[in-house]
Amino acid sequence: MNLEDVLDPECGLQQDEWSLTKPRFGEHGQLEVVGWSGRQKSIKSYILKCSKCSLDGELFGEGYFKSRKGNLMNLSQIPCGCSTTHKWSKEQFKILCARKAKEGGYEFLGFVGDWQNINTNKVKMLCETHGQWESTSVNSLLNKSTGCPCCRDEKISEVSTKPDDVMIQSFFASGAFHADTKFWRSGRKCRRGWQKYWYVCCPKCGAVEESAASNLQKGQQPCLCSTQNQLEAYVNFILDNHTPVAIKFGISKDSSKRADQQNSRSLYDVVNHCVYLFPDVKSCKEAEIVCKQDVVCGVIPKTEMGDGFTETTFTYNIDKIKQIYSSYGGVCIFNSEDIK
Repeated sequence: MNLEDVLDPECGLQQDEWSLTKPRFGEHGQLEVVGWSGRQKSIKSYILKCSKCSLDGELFGEGYFKSRKGNLMNLSQIPCGCSTTHKWSKEQFKILCARKAKEGGYEFLGFVGDWQNINTNKVKMLCETHGQWESTSVNSLLNKSTGCPCCRDEKISEVSTKPDDVMIQSFFASGAFHADTKFWRSGRKCRRGWQKYWYVCCPKCGAVEESAASNLQKGQQPCLCSTQNQLEAYVNFILDNHTPVAIKFGISKDSSKRADQQNSRSLYDVVNHCVYLFPDVKSCKEAEIVCKQDVVCGVIPKTEMGDGFTETTFTYNIDKIKQIYSSYGGVCIFNSEDIK
């Protein structure tokens, strides 16, 4: 918002001893207190400017926001668009929908019906080839791969008629499958009559599973190997206002993505500190089991970290965990020196 939109007209912009120090908040200190204006009951409302949000004038105007002092101490409660719990307005959702539609080559026409919320309201879209269509909801448009259903059907039809050798080559191109993996087309058809399903025989676990061609092209393994072939063990820092309060350890197929997943479901910032690569899955899993036995776990409650809270421990255990990883054959392939 612009400055005049957040000021109390009777109070204007005022200063006190705290606001004059120009304190900063946010993950990168991008949110600066510029004064206070008005009160909510007896509590002052502080005015802040976000250097990051102010770069997007279409969404945030000049980038000014209003907040109570207490809320600023929690990263998830900061008032600007950098917060994971920011309350977007209807007009902001229009802008976000228009941008998302443009990315997919479509045009955003508006919401269906009176505005309620992102899970209830559908979105009108325009496809230059097939005309108007509606997404299932605003949320599905912004957070999922939602596109014109006619375009999607044409793509599925095209895939289902491609030669088998071309399709199999596209599966291997994902880089996720062993060279000895066997593929053959399933006789099962989707509701539109297309043969888009394939059988997969995994040489590692011996399982034969069925999956859609689109999933195989993305490298999604339908067998148990998709969840059981972890070769990496990691240590992530859990930060509160840039200060480590705990660490999260564990194993994963992709440790950098795992940190992102944990970060999205935590009140804190979760940052990948180090990654160890193991020679086989067995030693990787055994190292994790020993870590769980040798250190106190669960120091961060589930309410504050919804993903992986059971493998959180005190920061002083970091060297012990690294030692366990090394003793089971783990070799450090990434180590951040940014946080000690």
